[in-house]
Formats: sequence, structure tokens, C-alpha cells
Amino acid sequence: MKTIYLFLTRTHSFFSNLIHFATFDEYTHISIGMDGNLSELYSFARLNQNFPIPGGFVHENITEGFYRKHDLSNCSLYKLEIDDKAFDKITEALKLICEKSLEYKYSYLGAFLCFLHIKYRRERRYFCSQFVASLITESGAALLPKTPCLMHPEDFIKINGVSLMFKGTILGLVKKLAESEEFLPAATFRFKT
Repeated sequence: MKTIYLFLTRTHSFFSNLIHFATFDEYTHISIGMDGNLSELYSFARLNQNFPIPGGFVHENITEGFYRKHDLSNCSLYKLEIDDKAFDKITEALKLICEKSLEYKYSYLGAFLCFLHIKYRRERRYFCSQFVASLITESGAALLPKTPCLMHPEDFIKINGVSLMFKGTILGLVKKLAESEEFLPAATFRFKT
């Protein structure tokens, strides 16, 4: 068995506030991490920390960039134990996306239609929760409560076997990681584009 990490956040950026206003969800963004150091999270989001457009495939780090700028934002970290085969499938999918990252775009239309509960899927276009859900579904890691294109970040909390590791602010999580090496195992899982 191996572990994947689901990092849910709600910053107070314009786009996050817009999503929160439309859904009233506690969290408006999700990233997936493949190791315990959380220095490399994967998602679909803004490509420039100062502007919501354009969006695409991103590598996120909780101590740098957008998260550092919004470190008092609420977050939750969950872990999900999955079998080795599913973990390897997710790893391979991430590797392929990293290699061709410029071909992938943020699905603004998909995110809007998700809010309306309308299924919409376009190749190489994702919003954050659709991306993470697709990795989990296509790898066979877990059963989801909804189809990937209708998943919201909070829906991941309902996955059987998911367990909460931390709830607080991003800064609080960074401090927790710095204080305890036993909180999350260190690792060196990372892809470069």
C-alpha cells in the first residue's frame, strides 16, 4: 500500500471567492501530492500567481508562490491509502502530463458547467477537482461519489478510506511540517517539465 495526499484550500482570491459565492463550499481548490513532503503538489489552476487567467497544469508548493502569498487561508490535508498498482498508474499519468504540460489547459467552461451539474469533458482540459478525480478514477485507486467532471473539492472528503491529517491554515500546516518529521514521511517524488 502507498499513500496519496489530497490538499484542499480556499484562498481569498477573486476566483476562489467567486466559486465560494456560487457553491458555498468550504474549499474551492484541490491538489494531489504523491509524497509526504508536500513540496510538489499537482493541479490545474492559474499559471501566474497574480492573475486567474490563463490557467493550466501547475506544480504547487505550500511554502512558495501563491500559497506563500495566501498562507493564512484555510486548508485541510487528507491522505488516502491505495494499492501499489493504482499508485504506479497515477505516477505514470502525472509523468506524461508533466512531459506535455503545455498541451493542457484549464477548463473554465467545465468548471462553470460543473456548478450547473452538467457533465462536460474535453480532452486535455481540466479544472482542479476534475483533474484529481480523473487520476483517482482512471487508476482504480478509489470509487468516487460522482463522475470526475462533476466533482467539487469537498466531494473528496466522502471517499471511502480518506482520513484527515490536518485542518487549519496553510501557515499552520507549514509549521506542523517543520516541527515534526514524523507527521509526514519525507520523500523525493518529483517530476520536472
